[in-house]
Amino acid sequence: MQNDDQPSTDNPQAFLSYTRDDDQYLKSGISWLRQELQDAIEAMYGDSFKIFQDVEDIQAGDRWSRRLGQALHSAQFFIPILTPRFFKSRYCREETLAFRKFEAMKGRDDLIIPIYMIEYGAFTNPAVSDKDQLITMLSQTEPSDWRGLRSELRDISASSQNATPAVQSQIDALAKVIVNALEYKAPLESPNQRSSNDSIRHSELHEDASRFDILETESASQDNEDAINLSYASMIGIGGSLTAPPLPHHLAYGSRTKAVRSG
Repeated sequence: MQNDDQPSTDNPQAFLSYTRDDDQYLKSGISWLRQELQDAIEAMYGDSFKIFQDVEDIQAGDRWSRRLGQALHSAQFFIPILTPRFFKSRYCREETLAFRKFEAMKGRDDLIIPIYMIEYGAFTNPAVSDKDQLITMLSQTEPSDWRGLRSELRDISASSQNATPAVQSQIDALAKVIVNALEYKAPLESPNQRSSNDSIRHSELHEDASRFDILETESASQDNEDAINLSYASMIGIGGSLTAPPLPHHLAYGSRTKAVRSG
């Protein structure tokens, strides 16, 4: 049996944030895309790469909220599927802002990889984006635009067809963005900086694990998913008071990200 203090050997490298209603609308197209993207990254990177998806990766008997929180903590990348439902989901919003906190701690601006799936007018409306923290933060990235490919994606998933050339090209481009970020060599940390960052991360994970156990016990008598999701949001220490750290000035507005993603 593995010691809980040791990292799991199947910790995901990326966390997929989406709504199940959107996946259902797309005839499991989001689930299909996750698998195809994962395969493409592994082929380009030459090593295993796991993208966490809650439906796929939480097995019967797992503690749902605990497993979800562990996946979010261990992930190096965050892949939000942008749709109107995503922006209106409290839990998707809080997952994204929580990961942005981790990204800022790493001094990176290329670890959140949005996929723009369904048009949401407020996302491109300056009057709204100035007032919405999540939109402001995501507007500094360059999402992979799937709006024109949504129907193809839905048809491919529904009929178990192979990817069309246009869909495959978009998958490959997205995989290349992630591989470039994986291969980016960050400035070396001093031993003291590395020790401090590792200690902070380790401490946060243990605090969250404790919250998991307490909150899951409290919500055991509630059988609706909203109650479980609320426990999850509280457990990982996020809520209405969370603010996403700004991008470092030298990385603001995706300066390096735009150069990488233009290919």
